[in-house]
Amino acid sequence: MTGILRSVENRVPMARATNTGLSAIIDSRGVIAPAEQIPPGRPGVLRGKMVLRPGGSFYTRAGYLLPGWVLTPLLLAVWVRASWRARKLRAAVMETEEKKRGARRTRQPRPRRRR
Repeated sequence: MTGILRSVENRVPMARATNTGLSAIIDSRGVIAPAEQIPPGRPGVLRGKMVLRPGGSFYTRAGYLLPGWVLTPLLLAVWVRASWRARKLRAAVMETEEKKRGARRTRQPRPRRRR
């Protein structure tokens, strides 16, 4: 039942009224008292107490920040890794080019044959 999950997630009580399902009063811990529910398909009136408190859970107050807290370090790690690999690749290319240039410079001319 999603009503129970929402009550626990946000730490607030909920009155759930449905035509074809279970109508109940759910407290902030997700508990449904047997006297505070109406079975599916039966008409009735539900009376109970709900204690409303301000605040809610941390997720309710700052849940929109959670993706940023997770993605920022992840993207930073990917960026650092990519920079490190690019630097390493550049160094390997430069070293290869140096070797090619060095090999051209150090070639000795062929000795001439005497006739």
